[in-house]
Amino acid sequence: SYNTVLNAWAKSSYPEAADRALSLLKQLEDGKRGVRPDVFTYTSAIDALAKSGTKKSAEKAEEILEKMEALYNETGDDKVRPNVRTYTSVIHALSRGKCDPRRAQSILDRMEQLSAEESSLRPDVVSFNAVINAWGWSDTAHKARRAREIYLRMKELHESGANKDARPDLITCNSILNACAYTTGKIETENDSGWDNENNSDGGAQERAEALDIAVQTLEEFQSVSPKLGRPNHITYGTMIMAITNLMTPTQSSTADNTAKEGSEDKNRENGEDISNDVSCLRTDLAIATFWQCCREGQVSPFVISQLRNVVSEATFCEMLGDAAVPRGNRGHGEATDHKQSESGVEKEHKYCCDMKKLPEEWTTFSRGKKSRPSRKKYSEQVSKR
Repeated sequence: SYNTVLNAWAKSSYPEAADRALSLLKQLEDGKRGVRPDVFTYTSAIDALAKSGTKKSAEKAEEILEKMEALYNETGDDKVRPNVRTYTSVIHALSRGKCDPRRAQSILDRMEQLSAEESSLRPDVVSFNAVINAWGWSDTAHKARRAREIYLRMKELHESGANKDARPDLITCNSILNACAYTTGKIETENDSGWDNENNSDGGAQERAEALDIAVQTLEEFQSVSPKLGRPNHITYGTMIMAITNLMTPTQSSTADNTAKEGSEDKNRENGEDISNDVSCLRTDLAIATFWQCCREGQVSPFVISQLRNVVSEATFCEMLGDAAVPRGNRGHGEATDHKQSESGVEKEHKYCCDMKKLPEEWTTFSRGKKSRPSRKKYSEQVSKR
């Protein structure tokens, strides 16, 4: 059937898949194929657009959704009425196209409003996770806070029985950690007239501190109920180490401190250096503690190793990994990681990397075969109970 063809285009990695899907959809709409498009036809076309990951495709996906809603309102034909998968696919298109996350949030809010009259339109865990990703992949201020607010909403709905399909899962956890890890401290505030950009007097330190708190709290919550909501995996621990590395930047912390303190320039400089050293030590300690947790859970992967490598010194790296730490170019037959570390804006090549086959077997029990962090598209995919 034509829906089968459209579904194939939606799953295809062919660069022009979205264009081919839209072309076939238009032919069906024009009546050239003798068949009218239904909700499955439209949703498959939206899926193809979402996979292309561009702003233009996201806008087209929204346009198709609006057309479907208009058709249903005019005709009352259930065959063209958008369903949960349709709305969620549009949210995926917006998040992958790195569009304003408020647009994705708006669709989720609309789903919740519609579900008050039609329970079949109630958003599920996939819908909520897609919006968390929309916030996390954006440059919007306080995105970690927004991601956690959605998670708390999911918990409330599930635990109250109002929406059993909103139960958070491991992707929820990992998506929140991702939002935290990529928090930069960019200021964009909301007021009655809209959103404005402001000068960030503390260099974003306050927002990064908040994001770190959210990351720690989220990981601890999911660990405390594991495996009820999913067992933290190598993505979880690797992203947590990344968050610690990105959010506890010594130079940024000392800059914020110097701005706040009074006194002579020399005294400020001295205080800043002390704080920078303290933050650097704490950052390393937290990253190492998270890594040992990961080892105990058997979740060490190349992704985890690469994140550890970015925060600890060469000597600490070798001490922690023992025989698995090998000089670059001397990896033997084991799978190894080889990354660069940025210090003060200067790229520095590591002298040592990791031979994964030399790590203790219990460290990698549940992560074998996991080579790296999935791409954003694969990272957001999950199966939803329909």
